[in-house]
Amino acid sequence: MIITTEAAIGLLSLGAIVLRFRLRAPGRAFNRAKLWAIIGLTLGFCLWFFGFAVVGGEYFAMWQSKLWNALDGAFRIATTMLAALVFISLPDGEFT
Repeated sequence: MIITTEAAIGLLSLGAIVLRFRLRAPGRAFNRAKLWAIIGLTLGFCLWFFGFAVVGGEYFAMWQSKLWNALDGAFRIATTMLAALVFISLPDGEFT
């Protein structure tokens, strides 16, 4: 299930490529093109924060293991996705 979710995140985040083709489009069209990237980043944040940091870290006590402790990596990935999500979610106006 995790791998399937990661594949979906990758495919949805490829929607950011659409943004490249909409650089010269009006602001409204560019903002609409952000939809797939926003969905992909939201799903990614949910997986890495809730799936790994919350469920894996707290419910399965991943923080106690010296070999399988991936909390630092999960936190870095979740933070990066959240920062990208905030940046992409900001509305863009018309380019003058």
